[in-house]
Amino acid sequence: MLDLLNEASNVKTDKMFAIILGSSGAGKSHVAGTAPGKILYLYLDSERHGSSSASKSSPDLLAVCLDRDKEGNPLKPEQAFKRGLEILNPEVLRKAKIDSVVLDGLTELEKLIRATPKWANMCQSAQGKHNSFAEGSSTIALGDEYMRALRDAQDKAGVHVIVTGIIDVQEVDDNGAIGVAKPRLSGYAVAEGFIQQFPDILVIGKVAGKDGKSGRVFQTNADVQRISKDQSGAVKKFINFEPRLAGAVALPVFIKADLAEVIKLKTGSK
Repeated sequence: MLDLLNEASNVKTDKMFAIILGSSGAGKSHVAGTAPGKILYLYLDSERHGSSSASKSSPDLLAVCLDRDKEGNPLKPEQAFKRGLEILNPEVLRKAKIDSVVLDGLTELEKLIRATPKWANMCQSAQGKHNSFAEGSSTIALGDEYMRALRDAQDKAGVHVIVTGIIDVQEVDDNGAIGVAKPRLSGYAVAEGFIQQFPDILVIGKVAGKDGKSGRVFQTNADVQRISKDQSGAVKKFINFEPRLAGAVALPVFIKADLAEVIKLKTGSK
């Protein structure tokens, strides 16, 4: 007979498994560089500026481009996709003594996935034609390979995991705080399939203080949503990606844009 006491999983809240959402230039890469310890910073060539921003806030950062080799030669999409999974092997991370893994970012990963021959094959109909209705499920299926690799990296190598993602801001208040925004992903199903897997969701943006000076903060009141509509424009489905932190009892409206502060909230430390 199965013994549930032996089968129970340990619930982990001391390590981050977070997605940081923000508009272009909001400071996602810079704040990712505040992750603890030695950081493995994975990026695609279209986001090469991010590693420079992250290195300014990290004393120990190892930046690796997924779609170019060490000599800077471009890799094919299928090679880049495989390269990322190999890098995330827990043994590879332990050997390099990595404490935090940053993947910058989710929007670029989706573009890479959709450029692979495997994705194109998965989207083919029985007649050999492209089936647009299969795009979302194919993107999620290949993206899940990365999500499993990231979870495995955390479970077996004990690393913090931080992924960045772009949002398009639609409404802000007078101080610049985000009111409404939506993830920049190809559709409702893809946004739901990716973002809901993160126990920690953070939204970063600039707000003006009482002194009139602006600064970057995590905003826990931000309304990040995705809506699915039919051809007539009627809403079929709606999902809200509310900022959250697993293990945190309560969240202030604004959190300093520093992942050390986020970890304090998760663990209850001072």
